[in-house]
Amino acid sequence: MTSVQYGELPLLQHDDRVSLCVYSPDGETIAAGLSNGTISVSLTSNCERVWILKGHSSIVESIAYSPDSTRIASSSHDNTARLWDVVSGVCIHVLEGHGDMVRSVAYSPQGDHVVSSSSDGTVKVWDVEIGDCRHTLIGHTKSVHEAIYSPQGSQIASMSLYHTVRLWDNETAACLHHLRGHTDGVISITYSPLGYQIASCSRDDTIRLWDVATGDCLHVLTGHTGSVISAAYSPDGDQVASCSDDKSVRLWDATKGACIHTLLGHTSTVLRVVYSPRGELVASSSFEATVRLWDAETGVCRQTLTGHSRTVKSVVFSPKGDRVASSSDDQTVRLWDVGARESRHISNAHLAAVVEIKLSPKGNQIATCSHDSTVRIWGVETGICLQVIGSPCGVLHIHLMAIKLHLAAGITPYDFGVQKQENVSVHLPATELRSKASCFHLVEIA
Repeated sequence: MTSVQYGELPLLQHDDRVSLCVYSPDGETIAAGLSNGTISVSLTSNCERVWILKGHSSIVESIAYSPDSTRIASSSHDNTARLWDVVSGVCIHVLEGHGDMVRSVAYSPQGDHVVSSSSDGTVKVWDVEIGDCRHTLIGHTKSVHEAIYSPQGSQIASMSLYHTVRLWDNETAACLHHLRGHTDGVISITYSPLGYQIASCSRDDTIRLWDVATGDCLHVLTGHTGSVISAAYSPDGDQVASCSDDKSVRLWDATKGACIHTLLGHTSTVLRVVYSPRGELVASSSFEATVRLWDAETGVCRQTLTGHSRTVKSVVFSPKGDRVASSSDDQTVRLWDVGARESRHISNAHLAAVVEIKLSPKGNQIATCSHDSTVRIWGVETGICLQVIGSPCGVLHIHLMAIKLHLAAGITPYDFGVQKQENVSVHLPATELRSKASCFHLVEIA
């Protein structure tokens, strides 16, 4: 990074709160949505912001990259979705037609369509080249919280919080199947890796595995005694892991529907489960401030990662599976070597709970999203904060276990001089970024 030296932190500030962040599939850029309706796009190679995408008039609810990383789809509380060109920063299309906030957007695997879901109870399929609505999928009677494509792209699954999941044909817009059976709200849905099954998790304490071709419920996975918060398929699709309010993690045979292992050890609600890239480990995070690593074959707890002092909201594996990153309500981010007893880095620069953590596709960066209204980008090898996006309040302090560095400066808000124009993206040259960003020197404390 030419503009910032080792031990310096560039604070590339906006005057509003960050709502979410997404890495591009190729790992070259990261996009952050803000509550003022703008989207910040930065290069991951040197953390320089290249675009501020302006057009939405309200909070950005969802961001999705195209499979080739050249375009971005965004949705907003302003009832619209937008398509952006990453190279030029131009808004290509404004997708209008929803009658309420647009909750989610997703690209098809082929990149030729975008699906959007809305609080108006509809799902829409858009042609990305001309920006026209190809289909409006009508059937849900309540807000559609999410719509996703199957791995092959031939099918769309939509989820309403009112107990139901629907499967649609992407080409004809026909409702293929209405997946009924849950007796309480559906919390999450996920396709199996090959797309032959879909798993739905519910407040009725069950997971249901559905055949996407026939719409039949293959298995009702019972055993949890509390709401099932999330589920994940193993990379080969043979196994499903689920976590629940009942403090447990369960591993299921995806073909037979049998519970293989009940993983006990957490003492409070388990919020997240995720498989390692090769599928040999399952990581779980919990309200009781720990992360546990389980052997997916035997069900044995290999490691209990302690150090957080409050709820661990998110946990992810590195692309190689040799590291685990976790974020917590204690305002910290921790990076662990699988097999090690202590974390490699502890970063506590956030001023509020860290609710989401994402590793870049290349595995060399971590992005963290916090209730302090900022996203921070961290170097995996050094633990150094490379960039801050957003507008935190108060004084930032960073303590890194490995090098005992503290941030010795307060925040100075800067006006980026963004012109208030509709549907215009503002390009910030590197020289202007360097002049307007505030660089904080990390001072070693003896």
